[in-house]
Formats: sequence, C-alpha cells, structure tokens
Amino acid sequence: MAALSAVIIAILSQQRANRQFHQNIELQNRIAAANIRPLLTTHYESGSDWIEAALVNAGLGTAVITQLTLSKGDRKGCSILPVVDLPVELDCYDTFEGPEEYLQSGQDDKMVILSLSTDALKKQGFREAQIRKTFHLIEEQIGGVILDVDYEDVLGNKQPSLHHVMKF
Repeated sequence: MAALSAVIIAILSQQRANRQFHQNIELQNRIAAANIRPLLTTHYESGSDWIEAALVNAGLGTAVITQLTLSKGDRKGCSILPVVDLPVELDCYDTFEGPEEYLQSGQDDKMVILSLSTDALKKQGFREAQIRKTFHLIEEQIGGVILDVDYEDVLGNKQPSLHHVMKF
C-alpha cells in the first residue's frame, strides 16, 4: 500500500510540475511578445519657425509597415502630396513605397508626413509676414487628413491598425 501511495504522489507531483512548466513557457512567450511589440502613433510639432507631422514608433520593437494610406475626401495617396494642395515645396516628406517598410522604435527614427521650415519658405521667396499665414494655411489643409496604417511586428504578428485623423 505504501508503494502505491508513493507512485500516486509521484504522478501527481509530475503533473503539477508539468503544469507549472507550461505556465512558465506561456509567461515567457507573453513577455517576449511584449518586448518586440511596436506601437505606431503620430507626432506633431509646430513652432515659430517650423511645422512637422510624423509617424513614430512608441513601442519597444520594430514596426513592419505593410500598408500606409493618406486620404482626404476622394483624394488618396501614399504621401501627403496627392492628398492636399500645398502652396509651397516641403523641406521633407516620406512616401510609402512598400511592400514593407521598417520603422524602428524611438523618436529618432520617424516617417515624415510633412516638414517645413521658415528657411525653406524664405528660399521660395516668402516674406516674414507671409510665413505665419502660410504655416496656418498648411495646418488647416492638413486638418482632416486620414492616416491609415497596417503593420506587424518583426515576427509577422499583425498589430492593431492605426486610423488617425490629423490635426495641428
């Protein structure tokens, strides 16, 4: 009888150890997934001498962008240029060229939707009095532009899509 009890206790102990082992593996998998998860968001800056709108990755892992569309009304594109009529040439803007683009985590790596400085406007012949009005006009035109982004983590796990209505 003692031998049978010992066998039963050993079997129950082994089952408990197996459950604990599988729980630990599941916990490690969730921690690993959280450590590579990207989180895309928009970032706006507007000062007296520049304006910028950008897509940034505030997560921990690299984002693999699989689709990016900007739209306003019936106009649609992979950059800001086909979507709004800007009265100036921008300092910088990025175009989603697909099929995938990578955006690393952190503020240093970003996808610029638009960037414009007073220096660029002065080079285009704008006077000081016109610059603030031009910035304001661009901010108004950008308002209401819809940014839709589909993306994954580096392991191919689809992340929640970003749908954002832009505004300054």
